[in-house]
Amino acid sequence: MRRIHKTAEAPADLPLSQAVSVDMKGRLVFASGVVADPITRTVPEQFEDEARMVLDQLVAILAEAGCSKENVLKCTCFLADIKLFHRFNAVYREYFDCEPPARSTFQVGLNDPFRLEVEAIGYMPEQASGSAANEA
Repeated sequence: MRRIHKTAEAPADLPLSQAVSVDMKGRLVFASGVVADPITRTVPEQFEDEARMVLDQLVAILAEAGCSKENVLKCTCFLADIKLFHRFNAVYREYFDCEPPARSTFQVGLNDPFRLEVEAIGYMPEQASGSAANEA
């Protein structure tokens, strides 16, 4: 079971949870960093569209592994320009609106033309891990 931890001793009005824990009756899922389109190396002109493309792909990858976005424990987000932080938060809230995962966000040097990369750690609840576990 995924549990959100909050304290009044830390900022609370962000699209992230201060901490997330999980009862390990399931399997962890580690999703590699996702960028907009690594094959064609094209990105939408608007940053918000690029962010949605990245998060749509991440959600699809996690789903393939048996992990819903509600089971994401931690996201690490890499921005080419930290000035995009608030715009990214607005889109991120669309995907993780209720009890979002823990999150770290960094400005890093991404390969052009990408402005965003996101990786995640989630878990497959015990009931969902049966079929995926048999494939391993």
